[in-house]
Amino acid sequence: MRKRNSRRSRLSQNGSPAAPEVLETRVLLAGKGGPEFVAGELLVQYNAGTTTAGRNAARAGMGLQVAETIQTKSMQTAGFGVMERVRVGNGMTMEAAMARLKANARVKFVEPNYIYKPSAVSDDTYYTNGSLWGMYGSDSPGASGPAGTTNQYGSNAEAAWNTNLTGSRSIVVGVIDEGVQIDHPDLAPNVWTNPGEVANDGIDNDGNGYIDDTSGWDFVSNDKTVYDAGQDAHGTHVAGTIGGIGGNASGVVGVNWAVSMISCKFLGPTGGTTLNAVKALDYLTDLKTRHGINLVATNNSWGGGGYSQSLHDAIIRSAKQDILFIAAAGNATANNDTTASYPSNYNTTVGTSTQTAASYDSVIAVASITSTGAISSFSSYGATSVDIGAPGSSIVSSVPVSTYASYSGTSMATPHVTGAAALYASAQSGRVSAASIRLALLSSAVPTASLAGKTVTGGRLDVFEAIRRSSFLDLDRPVYGPTQTAGITLSSAAANLSPTVADTVTVTVSSTTETAPLSIVLTETAVNSGLFSGTVQLGSGAAAADSILQVAHGDVITSNYAALSLTDTATVDGVAPSIAGVSATPATVSAVISWSTSESATGKVRYGTSAGALNLVKSGSAAGTTQAISIGGLTPSTVWYYQVESTDAAGNVAASAIYSFTTNAPAPILFVDDDQGATYERFFNAALSAGSLSYDAWNVASAGALPTSTDLKKYQTVIWNTGYDYSSTNAGLSAAEQTAISEYLNAGGRIFISGQDILYNGVTTAFLQNYLKVSTFASDVVTAAHTETGVTGDPITSGMALAAAAPADFASLYVLGPPR
Repeated sequence: MRKRNSRRSRLSQNGSPAAPEVLETRVLLAGKGGPEFVAGELLVQYNAGTTTAGRNAARAGMGLQVAETIQTKSMQTAGFGVMERVRVGNGMTMEAAMARLKANARVKFVEPNYIYKPSAVSDDTYYTNGSLWGMYGSDSPGASGPAGTTNQYGSNAEAAWNTNLTGSRSIVVGVIDEGVQIDHPDLAPNVWTNPGEVANDGIDNDGNGYIDDTSGWDFVSNDKTVYDAGQDAHGTHVAGTIGGIGGNASGVVGVNWAVSMISCKFLGPTGGTTLNAVKALDYLTDLKTRHGINLVATNNSWGGGGYSQSLHDAIIRSAKQDILFIAAAGNATANNDTTASYPSNYNTTVGTSTQTAASYDSVIAVASITSTGAISSFSSYGATSVDIGAPGSSIVSSVPVSTYASYSGTSMATPHVTGAAALYASAQSGRVSAASIRLALLSSAVPTASLAGKTVTGGRLDVFEAIRRSSFLDLDRPVYGPTQTAGITLSSAAANLSPTVADTVTVTVSSTTETAPLSIVLTETAVNSGLFSGTVQLGSGAAAADSILQVAHGDVITSNYAALSLTDTATVDGVAPSIAGVSATPATVSAVISWSTSESATGKVRYGTSAGALNLVKSGSAAGTTQAISIGGLTPSTVWYYQVESTDAAGNVAASAIYSFTTNAPAPILFVDDDQGATYERFFNAALSAGSLSYDAWNVASAGALPTSTDLKKYQTVIWNTGYDYSSTNAGLSAAEQTAISEYLNAGGRIFISGQDILYNGVTTAFLQNYLKVSTFASDVVTAAHTETGVTGDPITSGMALAAAAPADFASLYVLGPPR
């Protein structure tokens, strides 16, 4: 059994690692050092056409219990029979049961149920502060990105961003891993929304066997909830490297600023099984096969178990649908040529007894390198079995809950390659085969000494070079409004004629309305880049002899570069989406606003306490035909007015009429969740619920507003939790919070305040003494007692002297070194 192909450390408040990273412990496979499997479970693949009676006969006399019967849509499409997950009992060993089943003519194969474990210029904080080395390039011969974002061993994704190649949400990747925190602020807009499902209607609208799978599926719990609190850090971290939002001046940035990621959770707290991995992969393959999802790759940052024919079959099925399987090489510091590591050692050009081979190898196995170009100390390798290296040591990315951390492992290297595959596909408007993407990524690998003889390519990932070496013509959007500007990008090494100046090329653009092509000059984005860009202004009306391309709603725009027979097309949409079914579900201090649209669109709610002043705004996280946006920070027993807006892919905006709702009357207690996005509210919620106490909750982070004294005065009692944060701008109690609490207490209110460092950060002397009733305190004690003294003459705290001392055998009240 291997652990997740990663190691990790939380970040301190200044963004640097809080403690030295420690590679996760590895434990032996099963009891004898072999691959780990679910004890007493077998996977039995029957021949096509085997009836229920035939399967019963095959199991007869062995005391096997059928735990699960599956035949995924992809299995059916490929002509596979039923697969059973059976439990061995009656004293029979797994080996004996396997032998008898293999001898039965109805059985194609039988194997254990193996267990796997998860082995434009960005202004995003961790990019600009030097932390995201894996996205950097060498800045030679020309600089990419701001100063301080240079590392020759990074993936060079920033050079692609510099040419405005930042991805597209029309490109889809599957994250087969733990779940993903789909409402993480750096991920939410790039979380896939199933266009074939109506959210939460309890119906399998797209007929794929999964009800309400709007963002993917949890194959561990067999439900639609792809993120479970307290879990899923690994999957969320992987997703951030593939597609963390770029250009939002916050957090991290992925290889793609825009992409659609499907969360397929098959790893739980104890790992995942072969059967669930097969289900996850077949789920994605079916989405592409039967529903036309433009899925280009799956990310597989996990490993363990032995060779599985059922998983090999599933990977081949996905390969035949043009889906790359990008896999972590493993953290065993082992030679995968001599000791196979699965799933990275699978090869889809090799068939099985149940599945013919694919025409190309869809598996890309990824090793990890450090920021100095060395192969990471933990990384597995293989001159014939591991394809390429990528940044995998000390990689900062998103983790729950809405925060960031540094992990290391081949798990972290793999999503750099998956992200590169998606970015490459987006540069060619998605019309590119998996084999072509694989060839581009591997043929452009940069020779790296530490990988020579350790990988097939002997090199490391270079995102920009993979794109630059290919030839494509790309209109920057699949759909335009009738008066927008269309961006055009051409990649052509042959058109790079001069080594000293930026070259130009000419392409033609036409539309259904203006069939006579316009000639558009594109200029090389940088000397010797081989990438050319330019724009054409769109305009409405009849065709005219000018530099504007005339279009109308429903037109097709065609760009053409005759020298290489390259074309790209886009459509024109001049009609705003229609809005229907607007409704509000109010609570005491929040409400959920819902509506539907005639086409996929993003959503926004404008609201306020006056119909003429809707000054507050809350936007939805993703495009879709249904929106449900939660607004918070409302006042109880108040009439609120609101209007919804929807914007389609072409930028057409529709606005509804103005509606209103009234928030509910207040409960006796208000709980203020002010813990900077942490999850300490769960303890307060549990305590209040256990006491059957009615309360309202005000989440400062999601509401985007603090409760005022007017809000507080509606409640008999207030509970205010500030969490553990002590150093950020909003840590502890701000001046505004102290004012609100002071006025509330002056009016006779009662409050309970909880927080680790309230006294440490920003509390004024007046608030400290008059309201917290503390005269003096020692705020940051390391070796002595932490003390607080009461206010002289105060009826409650006069004479109080509290001391919290470290145990005699404990060196400090704070753990300053590595976790232990």
